[in-house]
Formats: sequence, structure tokens, C-alpha cells
Amino acid sequence: MDWGRWSPCYPWACTNAGNPETEWYNASQVTVGNGVAILSAIPVASNGKPFTSGLIQSHTHFDFQYGYVEARVLLPSGRGLWPALWLAPSSQQPSPEIDIFELWGVDPTAVMFAVHPAQHQQKNHVLAGANLTLGFHTFAVDWEPTSITWYLDGVEQFHAGLAVSTPMYVIANLATLGTVAEASTTTFPAKMAIDYIRVWQHP
Repeated sequence: MDWGRWSPCYPWACTNAGNPETEWYNASQVTVGNGVAILSAIPVASNGKPFTSGLIQSHTHFDFQYGYVEARVLLPSGRGLWPALWLAPSSQQPSPEIDIFELWGVDPTAVMFAVHPAQHQQKNHVLAGANLTLGFHTFAVDWEPTSITWYLDGVEQFHAGLAVSTPMYVIANLATLGTVAEASTTTFPAKMAIDYIRVWQHP
């Protein structure tokens, strides 16, 4: 992994106390092979958390305002897994936030697209269908000055007509939920494979 372009923890810490994540992120859980980045979660305790996992984020390396973001990803399944790709504010405020996707490993047929704006009602959409962990899929969001549109494999899935103008950076992470015992049926190491993440910034 080119750590000159990405960082392996959130800007504030290597976990997120603002939600129920139960992992500690470590650069050792991010590897690259054959052009694919792998974020791996393992049931090994670290810094008081029951799991150790992988995260990459672009803050201070690449921040932008408005654009089309697309990633080709192979997602893991299993209880206790919470892979996501999202945009967070460069100001380090808790919102707004644009979730390009979130998937709960316990139900790999449901994926959520959401935006958590600072001064608007949260908007989200849960798409239920085929098992999204059986192969690579492309997830994308088109962030315009007055709207946000989500795509899965090139097909529009959700549109929110609202204005989010805060500069953002990109985060891809394999979070965990609950305890090791609760994830006893999950195969570890669990892996989130990223073929690419691309951003086309709007003028």
C-alpha cells in the first residue's frame, strides 16, 4: 500500500467511538497483491477492542468538493462484519457524511445508501436483492451541488435532492460489530477486496 496516498486510521484515532465498531485498525491489515487492496479483519484483540482490521482514508492526501466516486469491490459475508465506503468532512465535524455503501455481513443481500447532512433530514435507502458478496460489484455516487445519486453496477438506485457543500475525503473500511463469540460462525480472516477507487471531480 502506498501510504503516501492513503492513511490506515481515521484522522482522530484507529477506531470510531461514535458508533458501535469493535475493531482497532492497523496498517498490518491492509495488503496489496495483483493490483487489489485487501482489508482484513481478524479476531485478535488490540487496544481494548476484540478485533483488528483494515482501513484506508485519503484525508490530507486527497480531499474534494463535488464529483463522481466509483469503487469496484468484493465484499465479505458473516455475522459481525460491516464493510463500507464513505465520504467524511475534511473539517473533522461529525456531519455531513455521504455513505456510498454500507453492508451488514449477517445479511449480504441488503446494502444501504445514505447521506447524513448537517442541517437536513437524513436520507437513506436499503436495497434488498441478490447476495452482493458472491462477486465483485461497482458502487458509485454522483455528488452534485444540489443532489446526490447512488449507483450499483452502473444502474441508478437512489437519488436525494439536497445540497451538501462541505469538502470531503474518502474512507474504505472493514468494521466489525459485537464480540468474537457473537461472530463464531464467521470465517476469519474476513476480507474486503478493492480493485479500484476512482474520483472524477466536477468543475
